[in-house]
Amino acid sequence: MSEHVREGLLRRIEENIATHGHHTTLVKQSVVPRFAYTIGMTDRHLPELILAGAIGYGGDDVGKIINSIGDSMKRGKSVESAFAVDPLGVFSLQRVGRSWMRPLMLGAAQRYGDDKYDAVQIVPDRQHSTLDTPNLASEAGPLKDCVWMWLCREWPYAVPSDALVVTNMKFLRGERATEVARWEEAECEMFAGPGPDVAPGEMRIVPIGTALGIDRTLEWILTLPVGKGGWRDGEAGDWQPWQ
Repeated sequence: MSEHVREGLLRRIEENIATHGHHTTLVKQSVVPRFAYTIGMTDRHLPELILAGAIGYGGDDVGKIINSIGDSMKRGKSVESAFAVDPLGVFSLQRVGRSWMRPLMLGAAQRYGDDKYDAVQIVPDRQHSTLDTPNLASEAGPLKDCVWMWLCREWPYAVPSDALVVTNMKFLRGERATEVARWEEAECEMFAGPGPDVAPGEMRIVPIGTALGIDRTLEWILTLPVGKGGWRDGEAGDWQPWQ
């Protein structure tokens, strides 16, 4: 980032804090899922907010969730409360462990110092929960949250670490992937259930690291030549290549 761009970003952060009471930083998915966090709640003696993963929500939804909960906290609502954000669900908050804060909230750490601010994680209700949402109350570590282990581990695969997967919400909520295909060197698809039956609104694009963190048996897809795929039974059994 050039010094000119950095200065513009810092100016926008300060303007948003002065105008709205906080600035929200959205970090696009890379080897780990997307996440968003606030800078500025600390100025009001409140914890910063972070929403990590939760791929069921679009980017605009993420902004609405954070702004709604942040505004409620500024009006005095307790951290221990349930926060309803219509029509997106009901959310709870839990304290974020220190070992997660600098890796995921660098902007807040730079503004306040590592030990000068607190943070809470926005946790979706069960109906809206997906497996890319980490437990930030635990200590960060390579084995603690497998979808997020790439914050602490070197990428071991030949495919690019920013490779993407088209999948469906059933898989991201815990159902077993039964169909896979590799269409490009860094683009795959995998679905729980028949791919042609997946409605567009149920499709999501996630990092390959997310899929492997959910189910390590999906490493098999990385051995496929481009243009090939496979299937397996929904309950048990190994991957079988297309005939």
